[in-house]
Amino acid sequence: MKREVVRAVFVRAMVIAMVVGLCSVCGAVVRYEAVDLGPCEATDVNDLGQVVGVVDAPGGNACLWQPGGDTVDLGVGLGSIATAINNRSQIVGSFRTGPDGTWDHWFIWENGTMHDMGLGHACDINNVGQVVGESGNRAFVWQNGDMQYVAGDNSYAYSINEHGQVVGTARGDSWGHPFLWQNGVYEELPTPLSEWAPGGEALAINNLGEVAGYYRYNGDRSSGRYDYAPCIWRNGVIEPLPLPGTRGHAYAINDRGQVAGSYNGDTAACLWQNGDCQLLPAPPDIGLPAYTSASGINYWGQIVGSASEWGYECAVLWNPIPEPSSLLALGTGLFGLAGLLSRRRGR
Repeated sequence: MKREVVRAVFVRAMVIAMVVGLCSVCGAVVRYEAVDLGPCEATDVNDLGQVVGVVDAPGGNACLWQPGGDTVDLGVGLGSIATAINNRSQIVGSFRTGPDGTWDHWFIWENGTMHDMGLGHACDINNVGQVVGESGNRAFVWQNGDMQYVAGDNSYAYSINEHGQVVGTARGDSWGHPFLWQNGVYEELPTPLSEWAPGGEALAINNLGEVAGYYRYNGDRSSGRYDYAPCIWRNGVIEPLPLPGTRGHAYAINDRGQVAGSYNGDTAACLWQNGDCQLLPAPPDIGLPAYTSASGINYWGQIVGSASEWGYECAVLWNPIPEPSSLLALGTGLFGLAGLLSRRRGR
């Protein structure tokens, strides 16, 4: 029964998401509904509404949620997680192997088959099939069997766009520093000066070259504590995002400039758009207090992540729902445009 409900929600969500895409162009108000996908964690969603993550089985199993409501075990095995999916339904992730399960390998899954790619972790895959991640403690980009390192030791590549631009973090000192790699050139992204606990991480990049992540500040050497704040980089310039609470991360950004992440130490999932921060709701079957975190967003504004309360954790799909007043404004605008075009054809 629950699968039928999820199926209906997925189909309705894709239609609504496309309408919301039109509404957002007009600056219309959009709210979100949260769907509980079951005991697991969701990490990414593509533009087709396919969601990947890990099912809460003993050790964890990499999985795929189809828009029809079906959950597909990728067959990678225990101790695995799917981290990203592109619009060709190619999936990447990592799994534990070896006699004691301490070796991490990364994989590519496509057309029902898992390919073991060797030691390392895969974080993202673009529509060309380029993969980024970490192998041998160094950030890499992989394509068609060739692996190229894009940073030095103690580095991690988190995201790649359709132009082959890569972002991640590199630990030149004891702290990670955000970087952008493009056309074979490594560039460290700027962060505010900090006497202690400097730097940050670049976690996502869209096709416009806009980068999302966070920076550190207010470091205290005696306590070993520091704060961190969400931000984006445009053309190499850092722009802090509004933070209604404390300690935030910006984990994902789409081509419409919408940013998904969380604040209050990854306990409050949120969406940044048009200069505002919007708190995302917990699923209705999750009790209070609920802790939520968002990790991925697609072009249509669908967001995925997780929610938890009192020992129960579930994957969440947040679907955008336009307010009635926004739909009325959109309908009026489209009606007026149709009338204008009709009059012009009549001349």
